[in-house]
Amino acid sequence: MDNTIYELIRNTNVIALNQDRVGFQGKKVKNNNYLDVWKKPPSNNKVAVVLGNRSSSNAIVVISWTNISLDLGTKVDARDLWEHSTQSLVLGEIYPELDSNACKILLQSHKT
Repeated sequence: MDNTIYELIRNTNVIALNQDRVGFQGKKVKNNNYLDVWKKPPSNNKVAVVLGNRSSSNAIVVISWTNISLDLGTKVDARDLWEHSTQSLVLGEIYPELDSNACKILLQSHKT
């Protein structure tokens, strides 16, 4: 296996999210043609959001905090578990771009 695949399956952040103590699976909270948003219930003041783009084109997926059961006034640190990057103090919504047939996993920490 090449290094890209190795890093993908050994991503400790994704493994920790999958094997958290709460153990609940995610549920689809938004579907817009080929764009999906899934939410995993909060654990340790964090909400996991999986975004999927099943289309043949790049797309921007808009996630309002209301889609994931957060108040619009909540500030969030959104951690991209694949890219290992964080957007700090995001307010109200986030709108990442996804390549065609791609997904993102965001772990959002609440800042009240």
